[in-house]
Amino acid sequence: MAFPIPINGLYPSIEDVNKAVRVLVNDTFAGVNNVTGEGRVYVDTWTPNITIINQAMQHLQRDLETEGVPTTQEVTFIIASPVTPATLTLTGAAAAVGGNTAYAGTITGGGSNALVGQYFTIAGFANAGNNVATALCVASTALLLTLANPNGVLESKAATATAVTNAITPVNGPLGLAVADPSVQVYLSFNGYWDGSVLHENPILPPDLLVPLKVQQRISGSTGNAAIFQTVAEAPDGLASNLQTAQGLGGWEWRTDKLNFNGALVNMDIELRYAGGVSPFPTSLSVSNYGTTLIPFLDSTEAMSYRCAYIFCRPRLPAGDTRAQELQANYEYAVQGMANRWRKTQQRSPLSRREFGNTGAMPPGGAGPVR
Repeated sequence: MAFPIPINGLYPSIEDVNKAVRVLVNDTFAGVNNVTGEGRVYVDTWTPNITIINQAMQHLQRDLETEGVPTTQEVTFIIASPVTPATLTLTGAAAAVGGNTAYAGTITGGGSNALVGQYFTIAGFANAGNNVATALCVASTALLLTLANPNGVLESKAATATAVTNAITPVNGPLGLAVADPSVQVYLSFNGYWDGSVLHENPILPPDLLVPLKVQQRISGSTGNAAIFQTVAEAPDGLASNLQTAQGLGGWEWRTDKLNFNGALVNMDIELRYAGGVSPFPTSLSVSNYGTTLIPFLDSTEAMSYRCAYIFCRPRLPAGDTRAQELQANYEYAVQGMANRWRKTQQRSPLSRREFGNTGAMPPGGAGPVR
């Protein structure tokens, strides 16, 4: 089976995968624009299209992890007061990759991911997808500011990035703002920051967080040695009931998908180390961006297209039809190819192909998938 060559290196785009799926499900007819290959059933404008892509991507990530291939990364994420200068000058935006958009410009103070965890408002681009009200910084250099924005489109234009006020603010319970109250805890979630009375829109947890690993803290605005982050103790058996202080957040506990703290009486910055996953694409993603929105798995066109075709075909085929199983078998074979490449680079030695999900060698004469 021949597959389209991705136009963005070895990271396939959503469009690359869709074209391959149409080959597999025999839907390469001329479509609405009378162009061969657009299809009449599995078309880009079909609403469930992105949902199938997300399901396949999630399945691929888990299967690669099962096969020992690391698909998550440990990320350091800093929530702190705005940088100086508060407004940065941008010169352009790149197409979104894996839910993130990289902005080029003069990124003062951005070296070595120093701005990760900050929030920025982007304005001035002609393409609406590049302008965002509050976007999380996930990477930064002196020349690039990468934000959590899945709608970025390639564009060269003068624009600005303005830092948004961001810190873990003081506890704010029934007794008042910055008044110690052992009955109150604060938390950081994917929906905002709860100070004890109010859920603030930001800061929020990074959208690709799977599990926190380590939390460190410092008082906002600290300089010199005081600016060095210090470890916050984890409370695996639950946070103790303590009076808040002006020295730190107390302890931390991961509970109900929230990072819970005792809280502090002053603004605090935190440095969060976490295992990060792959964020799904928004279902509102414009079809016009499919060709430049990349799947964040190298050389995954074959695996993604077989899995998408399987998801699409299985509920539509009659009972007893083996074609869905053939698609799944080819998906598993493709995953094995990706996993074996990783193992070979780690072992630096020849490696025979293994049966999917089996740690033993494929039996002699064993049937492989339909190719």
